[in-house]
Amino acid sequence: EAVEGGAVCFKSLQFSLSRMGTVWKGESDSVRREGLQMKQKRKAVCRVLSQTEMAPGIFDMQIETDLGAQALAGQFVMVYPKAESTLLPRPISICEAEDTKLRIVYRVAGKGTEEFSGYGPGVQIALMGPLGNGLPGWEADGKRAVLLGGGIGIPPLLQLAKSLPGRQTILAGYRDHRLFLKED
Repeated sequence: EAVEGGAVCFKSLQFSLSRMGTVWKGESDSVRREGLQMKQKRKAVCRVLSQTEMAPGIFDMQIETDLGAQALAGQFVMVYPKAESTLLPRPISICEAEDTKLRIVYRVAGKGTEEFSGYGPGVQIALMGPLGNGLPGWEADGKRAVLLGGGIGIPPLLQLAKSLPGRQTILAGYRDHRLFLKED
Protein backbone atom coordinates (compact mmCIF):
# COMPACT_ATOMS: atom_id res chain seq x y z
CA GLU A 1 0.00 0.00 0.00
CA ALA A 2 1.47 3.36 -1.02
CA VAL A 3 1.85 6.13 1.51
CA GLU A 4 0.34 9.39 0.31
CA GLY A 5 3.42 11.45 1.24
CA GLY A 6 5.64 8.99 -0.64
CA ALA A 7 3.52 9.35 -3.76
CA VAL A 8 3.84 13.13 -3.56
CA CYS A 9 7.63 12.82 -3.19
CA PHE A 10 7.79 10.46 -6.16
CA LYS A 11 5.72 12.80 -8.34
CA SER A 12 7.93 15.70 -7.27
CA LEU A 13 11.05 13.69 -8.16
CA GLN A 14 9.59 12.78 -11.57
CA PHE A 15 8.81 16.47 -12.19
CA SER A 16 12.31 17.54 -11.14
CA LEU A 17 13.95 14.94 -13.35
CA SER A 18 11.82 15.83 -16.34
CA ARG A 19 12.66 19.53 -15.85
CA MET A 20 16.36 18.64 -15.81
CA GLY A 21 15.96 16.90 -19.16
CA THR A 22 17.17 13.60 -17.78
CA VAL A 23 16.06 10.34 -19.37
CA TRP A 24 17.04 6.88 -18.13
CA LYS A 25 17.45 4.08 -20.71
CA GLY A 26 17.16 0.94 -18.62
CA GLU A 27 18.70 0.15 -15.28
CA SER A 28 22.42 0.36 -16.02
CA ASP A 29 22.59 2.09 -19.38
CA SER A 30 24.15 5.49 -19.84
CA VAL A 31 22.28 8.65 -18.94
CA ARG A 32 21.41 11.10 -21.70
CA ARG A 33 21.19 14.86 -20.99
CA GLU A 34 20.24 17.41 -23.60
CA GLY A 35 22.16 15.57 -26.30
CA LEU A 36 25.18 14.90 -24.03
CA GLN A 37 26.02 11.22 -23.71
CA MET A 38 27.53 10.44 -20.31
CA LYS A 39 29.66 7.32 -20.05
CA GLN A 40 29.28 4.94 -17.17
CA LYS A 41 31.50 5.17 -14.13
CA ARG A 42 34.67 3.13 -14.05
CA LYS A 43 37.63 2.50 -11.81
CA ALA A 44 41.02 3.77 -12.97
CA VAL A 45 44.55 3.91 -11.62
CA CYS A 46 45.70 7.51 -11.89
CA ARG A 47 48.77 9.59 -11.05
CA VAL A 48 49.03 12.60 -8.74
CA LEU A 49 50.50 15.57 -10.64
CA SER A 50 50.67 17.98 -7.70
CA GLN A 51 49.19 18.71 -4.31
CA THR A 52 49.22 21.84 -2.16
CA GLU A 53 47.68 22.82 1.16
CA MET A 54 45.49 25.82 0.33
CA ALA A 55 44.41 26.54 3.91
CA PRO A 56 44.88 24.60 7.15
CA GLY A 57 43.48 21.10 6.48
CA ILE A 58 42.27 21.98 2.93
CA PHE A 59 44.18 20.33 0.07
CA ASP A 60 44.19 20.89 -3.71
CA MET A 61 45.20 17.77 -5.69
CA GLN A 62 45.76 17.67 -9.46
CA ILE A 63 45.39 14.16 -10.91
CA GLU A 64 46.39 12.85 -14.33
CA THR A 65 43.48 10.74 -15.64
CA ASP A 66 41.14 10.45 -18.59
CA LEU A 67 38.12 10.42 -16.24
CA GLY A 68 38.01 14.21 -16.59
CA ALA A 69 36.89 13.94 -20.21
CA GLN A 70 33.48 12.65 -19.11
CA ALA A 71 32.98 14.63 -15.88
CA LEU A 72 30.25 17.23 -15.47
CA ALA A 73 30.17 20.10 -12.99
CA GLY A 74 28.92 18.87 -9.64
CA GLN A 75 29.99 15.25 -10.00
CA PHE A 76 32.40 13.43 -7.67
CA VAL A 77 34.91 10.60 -7.61
CA MET A 78 35.58 7.88 -5.05
CA VAL A 79 39.23 7.94 -3.96
CA TYR A 80 40.56 4.64 -2.64
CA PRO A 81 43.00 4.73 0.30
CA LYS A 82 46.05 2.47 0.15
CA ALA A 83 46.11 1.62 3.87
CA GLU A 84 44.35 -1.65 4.69
CA SER A 85 42.92 -0.14 7.87
CA THR A 86 40.81 2.25 5.78
CA LEU A 87 38.83 -0.04 3.49
CA LEU A 88 36.16 2.25 2.10
CA PRO A 89 36.79 4.81 -0.64
CA ARG A 90 36.15 8.48 0.14
CA PRO A 91 33.76 10.57 -1.99
CA ILE A 92 35.37 13.82 -3.10
CA SER A 93 33.79 16.45 -5.34
CA ILE A 94 35.40 17.34 -8.63
CA CYS A 95 36.58 20.96 -8.61
CA GLU A 96 37.68 21.11 -12.26
CA ALA A 97 37.89 18.57 -15.08
CA GLU A 98 39.81 18.52 -18.34
CA ASP A 99 40.38 15.75 -20.88
CA THR A 100 43.49 14.41 -19.14
CA LYS A 101 43.23 15.94 -15.68
CA LEU A 102 41.00 16.21 -12.61
CA ARG A 103 41.31 18.69 -9.80
CA ILE A 104 39.88 17.81 -6.40
CA VAL A 105 39.82 20.02 -3.32
CA TYR A 106 39.13 18.28 -0.03
CA ARG A 107 39.23 18.77 3.73
CA VAL A 108 41.12 16.36 6.00
CA ALA A 109 38.40 14.80 8.13
CA GLY A 110 39.73 11.38 9.14
CA LYS A 111 42.24 8.62 8.43
CA GLY A 112 41.49 8.31 4.70
CA THR A 113 41.75 11.98 3.81
CA GLU A 114 44.73 12.31 6.17
CA GLU A 115 46.44 9.62 4.06
CA PHE A 116 45.57 11.46 0.83
CA SER A 117 47.11 14.68 2.19
CA GLY A 118 50.51 12.95 2.23
CA TYR A 119 50.46 12.01 -1.47
CA GLY A 120 53.00 13.80 -3.63
CA PRO A 121 53.66 14.02 -7.37
CA GLY A 122 53.98 10.64 -9.08
CA VAL A 123 51.98 8.67 -6.49
CA GLN A 124 49.47 6.31 -8.10
CA ILE A 125 45.92 6.35 -6.74
CA ALA A 126 42.74 4.50 -7.61
CA LEU A 127 39.61 6.48 -8.47
CA MET A 128 36.10 5.48 -9.46
CA GLY A 129 33.95 7.94 -11.30
CA PRO A 130 32.66 10.24 -12.35
CA LEU A 131 29.67 9.67 -10.09
CA GLY A 132 26.50 11.63 -9.38
CA ASN A 133 24.12 13.49 -11.66
CA GLY A 134 26.04 16.73 -11.88
CA LEU A 135 24.52 20.20 -11.88
CA PRO A 136 22.02 21.19 -14.60
CA GLY A 137 23.96 24.15 -15.99
CA TRP A 138 22.06 24.05 -19.29
CA GLU A 139 18.99 25.38 -17.45
CA ALA A 140 20.83 28.70 -17.03
CA ASP A 141 21.16 29.37 -20.76
CA GLY A 142 20.14 32.97 -21.37
CA LYS A 143 19.53 33.63 -17.66
CA ARG A 144 21.48 35.18 -14.82
CA ALA A 145 22.86 32.48 -12.51
CA VAL A 146 23.35 32.80 -8.76
CA LEU A 147 25.73 30.21 -7.32
CA LEU A 148 25.85 29.71 -3.55
CA GLY A 149 28.35 27.56 -1.66
CA GLY A 150 30.04 27.38 1.69
CA GLY A 151 33.31 25.89 2.91
CA ILE A 152 34.21 22.65 1.18
CA GLY A 153 30.98 23.02 -0.88
CA ILE A 154 32.62 25.81 -2.89
CA PRO A 155 35.01 23.71 -5.08
CA PRO A 156 32.28 21.90 -7.09
CA LEU A 157 30.87 25.29 -8.11
CA LEU A 158 34.11 26.35 -9.81
CA GLN A 159 33.66 24.21 -12.92
CA LEU A 160 29.98 25.15 -13.11
CA ALA A 161 30.82 28.85 -12.92
CA LYS A 162 33.39 28.53 -15.70
CA SER A 163 30.98 26.64 -17.95
CA LEU A 164 27.95 28.91 -17.60
CA PRO A 165 27.36 31.52 -20.27
CA GLY A 166 26.16 34.97 -19.31
CA ARG A 167 26.11 36.84 -16.02
CA GLN A 168 26.80 35.14 -12.72
CA THR A 169 26.74 36.08 -9.09
CA ILE A 170 28.80 33.85 -6.82
CA LEU A 171 28.20 33.90 -3.08
CA ALA A 172 30.85 31.99 -1.11
CA GLY A 173 30.88 31.56 2.65
CA TYR A 174 33.94 30.67 4.70
CA ARG A 175 34.41 29.67 8.34
CA ASP A 176 37.12 32.27 8.92
CA HIS A 177 39.57 34.62 7.16
CA ARG A 178 41.58 31.75 5.60
CA LEU A 179 39.99 31.76 2.15
CA PHE A 180 40.71 29.22 -0.56
CA LEU A 181 39.89 29.29 -4.29
CA LYS A 182 39.47 33.07 -4.17
CA GLU A 183 41.85 33.53 -7.12
CA ASP A 184 40.01 30.94 -9.19
